[in-house]
Formats: sequence, structure tokens, C-alpha cells
Amino acid sequence: MANLIKYEFIRKWRVLGIFTAIVLILNAFVLVKLQIGTHTPEEQMIMLGAFFSGILGIFFVLYIIDVIMMYSRDLDHKTGYMFMLTPNSGYKILGSKVITAILEGLLFLLVYLLLLAVSFVGFYGEPLRALVGSDLFSMIVNQVHLEGVNLISYFTVSLLMLFVSIVGLFLMIYAAISIRKSILAEKRFGGLISFIIFMLLAWADSAITNTLTTDIFSANSMISPGVPSYTFLLIQILIQVVLGAVFFCVSAYLLENKMDM
Repeated sequence: MANLIKYEFIRKWRVLGIFTAIVLILNAFVLVKLQIGTHTPEEQMIMLGAFFSGILGIFFVLYIIDVIMMYSRDLDHKTGYMFMLTPNSGYKILGSKVITAILEGLLFLLVYLLLLAVSFVGFYGEPLRALVGSDLFSMIVNQVHLEGVNLISYFTVSLLMLFVSIVGLFLMIYAAISIRKSILAEKRFGGLISFIIFMLLAWADSAITNTLTTDIFSANSMISPGVPSYTFLLIQILIQVVLGAVFFCVSAYLLENKMDM
């Protein structure tokens, strides 16, 4: 599987490199414009924060599109190892794409965090330290403090939930594409059909998750007002992992047995 993952990155390293270069150039341009402007450091940090918020949204949208196209393109054109380097099982092919998607997402996140750290700490270290030590910052921290909850642990579990949800989203999309490309291969309006299947899978995923969590735990007794408990989040993560495994197995089975690769 390592060779398949390496092949995926070889196919897309140019695109990733060009995108990273564009982001670096934009970041440098914004920093220069802010430095030569007449705004106060606090105003500059606000504008820089808005820039990075927009970059994060662009990162995520392009990432989702690339992960979808990485699978759909090979099914449409039978290119790359899916056709040329067979035999490779459907489970191995799909697994390599999922791992590649995760690694690519971590790479995007690393680049983003490095740019964020260099831009804020490197250029606005003093005003940033002053802001963190201010009474306003202390008041905000006190306002968001959750009584009886370890914020670091809660944040970690929330990040894990986000990670599992994103991977589950990919697997759901792959399952929708696989169903359309195999069982409904001869139907017209393939893109629309894939979208409808995806929406049905998303509805089923949500219904199953909500039903199971409601049956296992009482929302009134187990969940603090406005704040899900650790147990609630962990159970949702477990359910999402199981459903993701189901989507993965469905896609891999169809890929191996119902499609002519």
C-alpha cells in the first residue's frame, strides 16, 4: 500500500507545490501591505486574522474537491495504478486513497499553522503578548470557562470528533460515487445521481447516529446545558467510526467486484 500512496503524491506534487507557493506569495503580500500601512498593530492583527480565516476556508474547499476528484477521476478514466498496476484489491486501492487524503489534510494543516505562527508571532509578538496579558483577554477566558470540565481534554476530544467526521465525510462521498459507478453505471446524469445518493447516505448517517445516542443516553441527564458531555462525544465518535467502516467496505466491495478496472 505504501507504493500506492507514494504514487498518489507523485501525481499531485506539482499542484500542491503551486498552491503552496501561491499562498506564500499572498501571505507575504498581505504582510507587506500591513507593515507599510498606517493601521495600528491591533488593527493589523484583525485584518491578518480575517485573511487567515479566508485562507482556511479556501484550503478546506480545495481539499474536499481534490479528495473527491482523486477517486472519481480514476473511476471515470481508469488511469494510474487502478488500471495499470493491477492486481490490487479494491480494499487496498481505497485504503491508499483514504490514507493519502488524511496525509494531504495534515500537510495542509501543517502549512497553515506554520504560516499562522510565523505571521503573528514573528511580526506581532509584542502586541500579541500584550493582548494575552490584558484584562480583556482574562475576562474572555473566564467567560468561556466550563465548570467541572477540563478544557484541554474537551478540546482534544472535539478535535478527534472533527477528524473522524471529516474522514467519514470522505468515505460517504466515496460510497455514493461507488454505488453510482457500479450499480447505476448506465444511468444518465451521473453527477446528480451521485449527489442524491450522497444526501441519502448523509441522512441515514445522521438518523442512525442521533437515534443511537438518544437511546443510549438521556439528553436531560447526561448532557449539560449547551455543552455535550465527554461520554456523548465519545459515543458519537465510536458510531461514526463504525459507519465509516461500513461505507469503506461497501465502496471497496463494489470497486473490487462490480467495476471493470
